[in-house]
Amino acid sequence: MLFGVLALVAASMFTGAAIYVSFVEHPARSVLEVSAQLEAWKPSYARSSAMRASLALIGFGLGLAAFWHTRDMRWLGGSLLLVASWPFTLIVLRPTNNVLRALYPGQASLESRALLERWGRLHAARTVFGVASVALFAEASIR
Repeated sequence: MLFGVLALVAASMFTGAAIYVSFVEHPARSVLEVSAQLEAWKPSYARSSAMRASLALIGFGLGLAAFWHTRDMRWLGGSLLLVASWPFTLIVLRPTNNVLRALYPGQASLESRALLERWGRLHAARTVFGVASVALFAEASIR
């Protein structure tokens, strides 16, 4: 099942990127002085958001195609979990993103540090969506 394998690959790439950000990049940034954290976060987020969004959408489409061909609900569930990162980002994460993007490094404060910490916790939820999606896609691929 080509669609399923490709959906699993896309979901795995999305999840790998999310895990990297959650467990490597963001914690490494958090040891910097707050203005440096903000300065590092802005281009990183800008460059990675299009990639993550594309992978979620591609994995969603491929997972739906796999569901269409097999009628296995795991493909549908994994697809919905993967694309759930979009509304989560738009509804829950975007307000924090907007405030962080509007700040200049010279405006960094304890409040912006708290926003960056909040961003890290919220981003971790997208990691959970990805892991759950990969688990369902992997199980559906094996069976």
